Amino acid sequence: MKRTLVLRSPEIRDRAISALAALNLQTKKPWCVEIKPYTQPRNLEQNALYWACVQQIARHVGHSSDDIHEIVKMKFLAPTVVELPDGDYSVVKSTTRLNKEEMSELIDQVCAWGASLGVEFDR
Repeated sequence: MKRTLVLRSPEIRDRAISALAALNLQTKKPWCVEIKPYTQPRNLEQNALYWACVQQIARHVGHSSDDIHEIVKMKFLAPTVVELPDGDYSVVKSTTRLNKEEMSELIDQVCAWGASLGVEFDR
């Protein structure tokens, strides 16, 4: 069960406290609770603009949009390290997990990179 509550009022905070109090702590698996500042997720307009830029770069350099997307992630998104019993692995964050501000910054970086490659964007 995954549940996300955005605390905007004392009533919602009370619901969150009730949800925590109702958790069954007698299970074999522990629960994870994360409290962090709320950030707006990226929006559909940003996603459309991002992919339009990626497609224009792809056409310009003669590679697929998927290839350029993967290169963009490696070039501009900081990897995190996942530790497993057989070693540490570097994982790049998915663009679907970016918030509005992070996506805006990524679009700016992609457009600047594309321009440096000679792409003339037709936004």
